Amino acid sequence: MSKELVQHIAAQLKRLPGKNRDQAHRSIESFAGIRLPDLSEESLSRIAADKLEVMKGMVDGMILTVEQVPDMISAYNRFREGDLPQRISFGQPMTKDVLTASDRITLRRTEPDDLFQVLYIERDPAHTPFISQWTREQHIEALSDPDALHLIIEDADGSLAGYLIVNGLHDPNRSACLTRIALKAQGKGYGKEAIRLIVEWLFANTSVHRIWLDVKDFNLRARNVYRSSGFTVEGTLRDSVLRDDKYESLIIMSILRTEFRGLS
Repeated sequence: MSKELVQHIAAQLKRLPGKNRDQAHRSIESFAGIRLPDLSEESLSRIAADKLEVMKGMVDGMILTVEQVPDMISAYNRFREGDLPQRISFGQPMTKDVLTASDRITLRRTEPDDLFQVLYIERDPAHTPFISQWTREQHIEALSDPDALHLIIEDADGSLAGYLIVNGLHDPNRSACLTRIALKAQGKGYGKEAIRLIVEWLFANTSVHRIWLDVKDFNLRARNVYRSSGFTVEGTLRDSVLRDDKYESLIIMSILRTEFRGLS
């Protein structure tokens, strides 16, 4: 896996113009904590595996504006030290587009400047066994997709606590999919609260009849949260995902509009 990561990172970095490549070289040396003669695969292979994982997220996230590489590496270091602003802005200040909220959390539409933290959360080793990995471009496409909701979960202090994605808002069968939900930290109840809010919003503001999701069969924490939120197990897609040469099964769960009314 590290060899593939190195090849991917080296290929992405080759797309940088000369001046930006020099800046990236210095920043990557600082981030990796070692001297690198160049940004070749041979040099990059000396970097620790966990840092390569983070670098993949950063280089995938920087292709839209390649000049941001040094800034993103610096931001990562500050993030690890707890000194990162909640959103990194490389352009105009953002205005919040709130979808719904409770006294504990707010769900607002994701903005491009949020994607550094979205990618950081998504590539957290604690999450990668459970959720698929998107590039920055895939997230960007979802932001403007009329059939999708890409939302940030903020806590009561306005700090980014996670994100979620819904697809199928205009599905002809009125069946929307809770595609993904990921949090910075577990055990605070933000996931269950976010599920309650988005389910309530979808049934109140769209014609959706069914909200469904899939979850890895070994993700017991998530399965319990979905079950306690009113979702019912429909069945199992056995050995339907091939990951790292191993097959994994998905549990399909859903909640219907009529069932939600009974819970209200």
